Order: sequence, then C-alpha cells, then structure tokens
Amino acid sequence: MARKQWSDLDREKALAVIKTGGSLSDAARAIGAAVSTVKGWLSKTPSKEVQEAREDAHKKFVRD
Repeated sequence: MARKQWSDLDREKALAVIKTGGSLSDAARAIGAAVSTVKGWLSKTPSKEVQEAREDAHKKFVRD
C-alpha cells in the first residue's frame, strides 16, 4: 500500500489544532492522520521559511 503524502496545509492544520489547545488525538482526527504521524511532525524543527510564514500568518490573523 502506498503511503499518504501529507500536504503542507494538512500539517499546518494539525499543528494549529495543537497550538490552540487541542491534543495529538484531536489534531490527528482533524486531518485523518495517525497520532504517530502528527507526533513526528512536532518533533521536527521547521525550516526558516516555514517559521516566517507561520509568524506572518499569525500576525495577520491577530490583526484582522
């Protein structure tokens, strides 16, 4: 069976669930992933580009 390729949007949605107080299970359920998959994403340090994009999105969200 082929492995599912998760999009950047899927990852960001799951991480946003956790950042807003959700559990690993909540995040995994939100995108249909295994808890271990989401846990793996949490253990990785995002690239500088991703960190900057997250900060920009957060600033825009808070401002609007």
